[in-house]
Amino acid sequence: MLAVLEELGADRPMLEVLNKIDLLEPGQRKGLLSRNTRGEGIAVSALTGEGVPALLAAFEAAVTRDNITLTLKLDAADGGALAFAYRHAQVLERRDRAGKISLSLRIHPDDLGRFENRFPKLGQGVGRQT
Repeated sequence: MLAVLEELGADRPMLEVLNKIDLLEPGQRKGLLSRNTRGEGIAVSALTGEGVPALLAAFEAAVTRDNITLTLKLDAADGGALAFAYRHAQVLERRDRAGKISLSLRIHPDDLGRFENRFPKLGQGVGRQT
């Protein structure tokens, strides 16, 4: 199956998921669950929910791995810019002070151009972190 995916050019991140750990002895299950944080496959039980939080965290990490974190400072009166940021980014933190809003954002690299067009100072490297 991996060869077929490779032929198709599906070079996406993959996670190995080991389901049905509820069928194992408690010691074996505990051993597999302890490996969940080391990236050696994620042990889960769809029946009991064991390991599912680790699987969700692994999905989140894989999907956001290449994302860019940036800081955007806006006038509080600029509702359009604020709505744009919430619509096109993951808002990690918001601070409101003296008529200004500071947002810590996480965006996908493919969306960086959209942000640079909407907020030209970002194109000059202002507020960008990787």
